[in-house]
Amino acid sequence: MHPTTKTPHDTVARGLRPVVFLYAMLNIVVATFLLSTVSLSPVSGPAEEMASLR
Repeated sequence: MHPTTKTPHDTVARGLRPVVFLYAMLNIVVATFLLSTVSLSPVSGPAEEMASLR
């Protein structure tokens, strides 16, 4: 098959390419936002508070 032949598969792939890029970009933005909300310092949970009261 020659690369210059136009098939319905090529048309669908070309039409979906911007959608895929937009979806990937949205996932990267959401992942960056979620990772920015995570604190790297240890959080004192209920177990540590109970241990300190004893």
